[in-house]
Amino acid sequence: MASYSFSSECLLLLDQAKFFENSSQYSKAAYTYAKIADCFSLKNDSLNATHYYKLAANAYILEAKKDLESENYIGAAMNYDYAAQYFEKAGNKTLAEAYHSKSNEVLMKIAEKKLEEKKYKEASDIYRNVSMSYENTTLSYADTLAMLAYSNFLSENYKEARNYSRRAIEIYLKYKNESLNSWKYYLVLAIYNNETTFLDIAKRYTTKTSEIEMIERLKSKLFEIKQLQRNMTTSLPKPTSTTQETIEGNKSAFIILAFLIFLLVAYFAYNIYSRYKEMRREEKEIEIKEWLKERLMDGEDPDELKAIIANEGFDPKLVDEVLREIWG
Repeated sequence: MASYSFSSECLLLLDQAKFFENSSQYSKAAYTYAKIADCFSLKNDSLNATHYYKLAANAYILEAKKDLESENYIGAAMNYDYAAQYFEKAGNKTLAEAYHSKSNEVLMKIAEKKLEEKKYKEASDIYRNVSMSYENTTLSYADTLAMLAYSNFLSENYKEARNYSRRAIEIYLKYKNESLNSWKYYLVLAIYNNETTFLDIAKRYTTKTSEIEMIERLKSKLFEIKQLQRNMTTSLPKPTSTTQETIEGNKSAFIILAFLIFLLVAYFAYNIYSRYKEMRREEKEIEIKEWLKERLMDGEDPDELKAIIANEGFDPKLVDEVLREIWG
């Protein structure tokens, strides 16, 4: 950008910026305000630079709203992101983060639309881009990984889906209290374990039609895979040899294969059941702690409550934990 001799020269474009803004040409206004801000920034006039960066950001927000009204979601996402960048230049990190999030929300809506259109690869690309804007230890990052796992699973890229779901689960487990109330947590458990039971739990934690439809789509896909697996194990080729030795050999091989399949299925079934049982116990423990809190606040005797929950198979120390939570 050309240098200016006087600070007043930075304002030569101000009338033009106001004209664009008054005629609802917000992106042009934003670009012009940004040029004015850059000019002041070059002259180390941080006060004026900050002011015009904010005006640029606000103009991009107005342009984003126009885009949303006309259903130009990609344009809206871009303009919210530009607004975030200029708020950052203005030194307002809070608003910068807020509009980065707004941009991501719009992108997620675009990705949902792609999923409805069965354009799973395009949806995955969007989710991947969104994931890069989050720190890789946050719940927002885990939620985006969950959708990456989901879109990859529906596009039959099972290896990637399982990898993304595993990484999401690792993060969710660090935020156990929040995760237990998140439908996406149970979604990735279903993908990782290839088990529909978790999807029935997921449906308890959302009332949004679009999210319930996503859960049902995944459930159908999992049922389809299980049916294919059943067909493969029940439709093994029959022996064609006419010799008794070959027939007997095939029978032995089939018995061994069936036994190995049984062991494999039993192993996975046991793992899934153990995880599910543990998860149900955790849910029950949360419910019991809430119940204990109410009773203790009502003045009931802690020792009696310990006896009651011990009979239910839970650790009496839960009463002490709840007391610590109440009284700090």
